[in-house]
Formats: sequence, C-alpha cells, structure tokens
Amino acid sequence: MHKIAQVNITIGGSTGKLMRDIHETIENTNDMQCLSFYGRGTKFDDKNFIKFGSEVSFVFHVFYTFIFNKQGHFAKRQTKKLINYLEDYEPDVIHLHNIQGYYLNYPLFFKWLSNYKGRVIWTLHDCWAFTGHCCYFTKAKCDKWITGCYQCPQKHAFPYSWFFDTSKSEYALKKRLFTSIPHMVITTPSNWVKDLAEKSFLKVYPVKVINNWVNLDIFKPCINQDVLVKFDINSNKKIILGVANLWEERKGLDVFVKLSKVLSDEYQIVMVGLNKKQIKNLPSNIIKIERTDNQNELAVLYSIAYVFLNPSIEETFSLVTLEALACNTPVIVQNTSAVHEMVAKGCGIVMNSFIIEDYVTAIQSVSKLDRNNERIRKSVLKYNKKDKIDQYLKLYDMEIDI
Repeated sequence: MHKIAQVNITIGGSTGKLMRDIHETIENTNDMQCLSFYGRGTKFDDKNFIKFGSEVSFVFHVFYTFIFNKQGHFAKRQTKKLINYLEDYEPDVIHLHNIQGYYLNYPLFFKWLSNYKGRVIWTLHDCWAFTGHCCYFTKAKCDKWITGCYQCPQKHAFPYSWFFDTSKSEYALKKRLFTSIPHMVITTPSNWVKDLAEKSFLKVYPVKVINNWVNLDIFKPCINQDVLVKFDINSNKKIILGVANLWEERKGLDVFVKLSKVLSDEYQIVMVGLNKKQIKNLPSNIIKIERTDNQNELAVLYSIAYVFLNPSIEETFSLVTLEALACNTPVIVQNTSAVHEMVAKGCGIVMNSFIIEDYVTAIQSVSKLDRNNERIRKSVLKYNKKDKIDQYLKLYDMEIDI
C-alpha cells in the first residue's frame, strides 16, 4: 500500500482545501493511505491531519522575518517535530504545497529531504520557490529571479521585512537546497507557472501541469433570494462581482474603487473578502462583504452577477474565476498571468489594458456574450475534481525513475 504524506501551511484557504480534497480521495481508495501535516490555523478534528506548528512559534517567526528578512529560518523545533512524524510514517511520496508562511524551517527540512529515498512532489501555488524573496513579481516588472536576485524591489512585500535585503543570499541558498532532492517532480496549476519554473533553477526537474479544480456540485447556476436579502443586493441591477481571499493592490482593489465613481446606477458593485478596515474605508455605493467560507452563498452571488471582474495583475491560477465560470457567469480578466488560460472564446473578456475607461467598455460589452444553455459553465467541465485528483494519484503511483 502506497503511503502519501502532504505538507502545507494550513488546512484552510484555497491550498488547504486542495490538500483536503486530495486527502479525502485517497481515503476512499484501497491501495493508498495518507497523512496530511500543517503548521498553522485551527486544529482539524481528524487524527490523519496533524498540526505540528504552534502559535507562539508563528509570532516569533513573523518578528524574526520582519527584522532580519529570513522567512523560513525559524521554527526549528516544529520542523524537527515534522521530520520525526515523517520518519515514523515512512511515506513513499511526500507532496509539498506551500512551505513558506512562518511555520517551517526550510533549510533544515530540505537538508533532510535530500536524503529521503522516496519521491517528492512539490506543487507551486506561487513563485516563492525560485525567487530570493517574493511570491509575485509581475507588478514589479522584475526578472532578476531568472539569473539571480539582488536589490529586491519588493523587500517590503510578503514575506514582510523592513530592514535588510537578503534576496541575493536567499536566492543562492534556495537554489542549492531546492535542487538537491534526488527524486522530485514539480507540478503547477497553470501553463504560465510551468513556463516560469522552466526558466528558473527548478528546470532541473520534470514540470507537469495539473490544474486546480472546482466542485461542480456546489458551483453551478443557482438562485436563493434569502442570500440576496441578507446582503441587500438588488437583483434588478447589473451586478459587478469581485471575490478574493485577501484584497490588496495586486488583486486590483483600486479598480473597483475607480469604477464605483464612473459606472451609472444601472450597475451595482459587490465585493467579497474584505477586511473590516476596507469595509469602513471603501465608497458607500459598493456592497461590501467579509471573507466567507460558505460556498453555497458564494455560488448564489456568482450566479446572479452580470459579470465577474478579476483585475488581478498576477495569479498562478485563480479559483474564484473558475467558480464564476462554473456558475455560467462571464468574466473579465487580465492577460498578464495565468487567469486567461481558463477563459474560453465567448465566455469572457481578456484585457491587455489597465485604463479604467477600457474596463467600462469591457463591462458594457458583456451583454454581447451568450449565456444560453449554460454554455459558459460547460467550458470548465474539464476542471472537475475527480479528473484532476486522479492525475495526482497516477503521479503518486508511478515508478521512482520518471
């Protein structure tokens, strides 16, 4: 029986949900078993999900990174705890998700992995693995990561640091450690990330695209008047919907603010995923909703939207865009990263401009798109959970010398 181990920052959020979906599928197979390890967040009531991090360690790790710009160099005790778990379990495959995020000592962990005899699969949910600091670099128009980072233009971006620029030494350390694993496969959620990985020092490994997936049983066209009443949404208006796990400049928060000042009363902007400060400060004519894990409510919001707007500059996939399409809602996205890959012809508008007047033109053009017979939804049926997780299961089951 194949033993699989997964490691991620948390069991929550988009990456945590992907990890849980894989784990649940493995539990329903006869020839595999799985333990899933995570460092942060609420403890999950399942003995096969093991939390090895601590909140005290997290706080010190954040402080250490803020001062010294050494994200991933703290939490030695917690990392040794994870290693001990793995040595006792003796997995055939270790599947890594996000290893950054103030919970794991990556030099200690990868030195141990360099002697591990099984296969390592590393899913790159962002670009942190091959840069000297940042997770995203498109907005900064930086390509130093291709040859070697230095004088980082995003020192103050996540993972947040204030004083020192360690991008040159961190890049060198990552390159040495991350290319020392004897049997590793890189997976990416999009062709865009695959192309980047193959330009980086990780090109020494096979890189395979396995897209993220959507639960098509939940995300489908649906109407629930109680949800509209709850959020005071007038369904007679054309709803411009934006959804994010964390709204920030990279996600295009300013685009919605600018649109709120120029769109006519024919339209209503609804934003989901805002924090309390953003809710307080954003214009009053935007309907503001905090982050929610209620997927059924989200499906209703996607379904009643005139258009789903994702002005994000950089996304390695964009699950929220896929969820909107699954609800038969057209989308407007940028062409600067991976999001446009999932937008089939006639299912949305792919922009190559950040000018606000061009956004208005795109929104007005949505009326020309055909929503009949759930045609937009059908374009994303290939992103179903079963088929995508099956690709991982086949990867787990392959011989070591792929």
